[in-house]
Amino acid sequence: MAAMDLVKAIGILVISSCFLFSSPLVQGDRIDSCDIDSLDQCAKRLFGYGDPNYTFAATEEQVLQQCKTSKEAEVCIRQYNNRCVKPFARQYINIMLRGPSKSLKERCSSKKGIEDYLKNTDCLNATKKDLDVCTHDVIENFMLVPKTKKPEWIPLSCCYLSKLEKCSKSAIENKCPPNQTEYTSKAMRNLRGDVLDLFCDHELEWGTAKCDEFVSNLPVKEIKTKKPDSVLPVILNLMNRYITKS
Repeated sequence: MAAMDLVKAIGILVISSCFLFSSPLVQGDRIDSCDIDSLDQCAKRLFGYGDPNYTFAATEEQVLQQCKTSKEAEVCIRQYNNRCVKPFARQYINIMLRGPSKSLKERCSSKKGIEDYLKNTDCLNATKKDLDVCTHDVIENFMLVPKTKKPEWIPLSCCYLSKLEKCSKSAIENKCPPNQTEYTSKAMRNLRGDVLDLFCDHELEWGTAKCDEFVSNLPVKEIKTKKPDSVLPVILNLMNRYITKS
């Protein structure tokens, strides 16, 4: 396997995990072992969508509390990354955290950031359920990727990332007040980063003939393993299997 293909594949798989989820974090929560379920819970609490019980902050005090717990969740993931992830993959986890860190800084480091967030809660609340569905659907998609041939993992990952982006864009455009679409769209772009532009060509956009072909090659198999609450455990599994010789 060419080194550049490996870098590209790991980049796609890890940065795709930027589309994760969020719920309130118990104060002081941390990872003291390499239990993947603990990592899953921390990831779910950081990135924004997936927990049906999550509600967006409605006051400045609530925003500050969410900023605090989101930062704790980020620290929790970094602890796991430093303790449990091999060096080659560890650097990509750090890259993956750049988007959420940027969003946290924009929202939490100034009064203007908090005010902008509160001005756009109508859009955030209106799209919550739809974006939950978009993300859970893609988790299931990524769980199927290892069922196909390894050379198809990269294009399939690109197709599913494009699917998530289009699903999210549709939800935002259909449910948000016109003056709030840009804020939520920007937040999603921060989570996505530049992965589609850097690693995926336009032939691998969802709905194209290429993506239809790769998806049609997937074997019809029932997913018997437990579906995680976030996509991060799926991504780590894909990384570990991709860098292992066939």
